[in-house]
Amino acid sequence: MGVNPGAKSAVWPAIRVPCMRSTLALVSVLFVVGCAAPRIEQDCTQFGAVEAPAKYTWLSAAPSHADTLAPAPGQMQIDDPGLLEEVRLLADEQFTARDFTLAVPIQEARYIAVPRVWVEVHEEWHDPLFSASNVARFERGGVGIDLYDAKSGQRVWCGGASTRLRDVALGYGVKLRRYALTGEERAWQIPAKVDALFKRFPIERP
Repeated sequence: MGVNPGAKSAVWPAIRVPCMRSTLALVSVLFVVGCAAPRIEQDCTQFGAVEAPAKYTWLSAAPSHADTLAPAPGQMQIDDPGLLEEVRLLADEQFTARDFTLAVPIQEARYIAVPRVWVEVHEEWHDPLFSASNVARFERGGVGIDLYDAKSGQRVWCGGASTRLRDVALGYGVKLRRYALTGEERAWQIPAKVDALFKRFPIERP
């Protein structure tokens, strides 16, 4: 029985089109995932002993007798109640999983936790031979938690996690423009950053 050559050639376009569509869809998904998940940088330091089980409490700022450090140059603290509350709620889950409990009354607390949210400006210098601009200025947004000994005021641990938010200036002599985080950025960046900084906490999650 003979095979019609035209029938065979008509089948291949019908197969190729769905395959091409599937490939394009997969590439699009990978591109979106890659763009939606910027690299999180961690900066965590342990200054003293951190032990569990223990009780802790939250304060909006370091206790008056604490050994505090000045913010890094170019770093602007953000006093956004919504962002800070989100950091506290997510951190409560992490603390609870490590056998920490909120102190009631707060006088029973062994540790004092202070949440931080900040934005800092960075610059990248480009080679004019390979770039249309000589400098790019961008902002990094970060969240952090400082943990103090409630009695001595010694800072026993500080953790921070940040990501590059977006360029705020690009080109020659462009003025900086600051901006507030959008609701969409808050929705996924804060949980990811809190999770990242607690991966460097002295006590591991079971």
